[in-house]
Parts: sequence; structure tokens; C-alpha cells
Amino acid sequence: MHPFRVLTPLFFALVFVPLAANAQSRAQRDSLKQVVIGQRLRMHAMDSIGDPRGSIMARMELAPLVGAAERLRLLEDAAAGAQSAALLEEEILARKQLVEAYASAGKHARALKEAAYVTVLVEARSEEQRLRSIAREDSQRAELVAKRDSSEAAWNEELRKARHRESHMEATAEQWLFCLIGVVLVAFVVIIFILLRSSGRVKRFRSEVQALRAEVAELRKPRNTYRPADAAQASAPAPIAPVEVAPAPLRLPDDALAAGMFLRSAPERLSTFKEARARGDFEKAVRVVHTLKPLLASVDADRFAPLCARLVAPDAAGGDTWNADADTLSSMIEVLLQQR
Repeated sequence: MHPFRVLTPLFFALVFVPLAANAQSRAQRDSLKQVVIGQRLRMHAMDSIGDPRGSIMARMELAPLVGAAERLRLLEDAAAGAQSAALLEEEILARKQLVEAYASAGKHARALKEAAYVTVLVEARSEEQRLRSIAREDSQRAELVAKRDSSEAAWNEELRKARHRESHMEATAEQWLFCLIGVVLVAFVVIIFILLRSSGRVKRFRSEVQALRAEVAELRKPRNTYRPADAAQASAPAPIAPVEVAPAPLRLPDDALAAGMFLRSAPERLSTFKEARARGDFEKAVRVVHTLKPLLASVDADRFAPLCARLVAPDAAGGDTWNADADTLSSMIEVLLQQR
């Protein structure tokens, strides 16, 4: 085989393969530049139309495509924008990426601080979701109570109509009874007139008159079936005087787990409840009562359940009765906390 035929393909491979790889790399860089430009245009467009969520997402999507310094700046801007716009989910995502960016840039102290703040935000999100779930359950419970009240109202209306029909039927029966008595009286008069004209039937007339009088007397007899008042009083049992029982003193539950959960969570929530009342933030105070309800139910459901129900009732917050119940709740919790 001639050496030229062997060297020619090798020469072309050594020349054109690097050129093709270089062209492919340049095409990828150009494509990446186009993507970066597109993301920058999108970010500026979101900023110009005042869309905070779109602006934040555009910065987070652009951050992995640029250098380390610009990446940190973009993520810090995204986190600050999410915090000012109260977008909790977007703020958590931005700060998680910011933690990775700080770690990649060697700023480990900033990364640890940011990670701790992300943990606080996640806990706040969990608490907010729990409060929303409680509010949703209360709304569903109120809707069920409204449906039950509506059903009871419909049932009472049907019962009223039935009683009205019963009264109408009784009145009609009375009218027919009076008509019957009138017919009997007319017949009695006719019979007397006929018997007076028939002198030969005097005995029969008298017997029939006596029979008719007996029937009329029977019809006129009252149909009362009640017992005399003296007999009713004699048969009625003597009333039993109610015995007042002093309520048992408040005490922590015997279950160590329930008592520990109460002692760990109740002081902070009681403090939050008092601060909200002092500021006049009754909506937050009601939310705190919602969070206290499971703890208080594990301690003494019979005492705390109706008290909490009155405190979270719609349109009750802020009134004199509500404030009195709030003072009672605070005092009872403080009594329990003194038993630790």
C-alpha cells in the first residue's frame, strides 16, 4: 500500500476535527449569549411593567448563566425584592440559591447566616400554612353549622305547617259536630211535633222522647279525661334541690408528653396573645387562640373548649365579653404554668 493513502486521511483528521470542535464550542457560546441576552431583556421587561414575581424569577433563572459576582448581585436583588413584596415562596427559593452562591464564592460565614435565615423562613411558612388550615377548617365547620341551622329552620317550618293543618282539621271536625247536633235537635223537634199530633201513640212517643233525650244528653256530656289537680299533685314527685359542686382545681395533665408540650409552647403563645391584645391586633389574638386550642384541649377540654369557642367566634373580638373571656384564659394558663 502506498504511504500517501495512509497519511492523507490522518492529515484531514488532524486538521478538520479541531476546527469542527472549535466551531461547535463557538456555536454553544453564541447560543448561551443569546439565552443570557433573552433573560436580561425579560428581567428588564418585568421591572418596567412592575411585576415583582416575574422580575424575581427572571433574576434567579439568569443567575446560573453569569459570573460569580453578578450571580451574587442578582440573587441578593431577588431575595430583597421577594422580601419587600411579601413573596415568601420566592424569597425561600432565592435565598437557597444565594446560600449555594456564597458557598461557591468561599463566603462561608455569609452562607451559614443565609442558611439560618432560610430555616426561619421555612418555619414561618409552615406556621402560616398551619394557621390557614385551621382557618379553613373553622370556615368549613361554620358552613356545616349554617347548613344544619338551615335544615332545622326548614324542618320547623314544615312542623308549623303540619300543626296548622291539624288545627284546621280540628276546627272542621268541630263544625261537623255542631252540624250533627243541630240535625239531631231538628229531628227531635219534628218527632215531638208528630207525636203530639198522634194521641194514640202517647206511650210510644214518651218512650222515644226518653230515648232521644238520653242520646242528646250523651252527646252533650263533656269528654274530659284529665285527673283532678289534687291527684296530679299527689302523684308528682317532689322536686330535688340541685347540689352545687365546686369545680376541680386546674392542674396539668398526667400524661408527661401532653404536659411537656403545653409547658414548652404555652408561655410564648401566651406572651404573643397578650402583646396582640395590647396593640389592639385582635385578629392576631384570635389566630393565637386557634393555635392554643389543641394544647388546652389536652389539659382540660371541658373548661377550655367553650372558652376558646367564644374567643374565636365571628365578630366577637374586642367586645367586653370577649375581653373578659380573654382575661380568664390568660389567668387559667398562668395558673397552669405555675405548676411546672
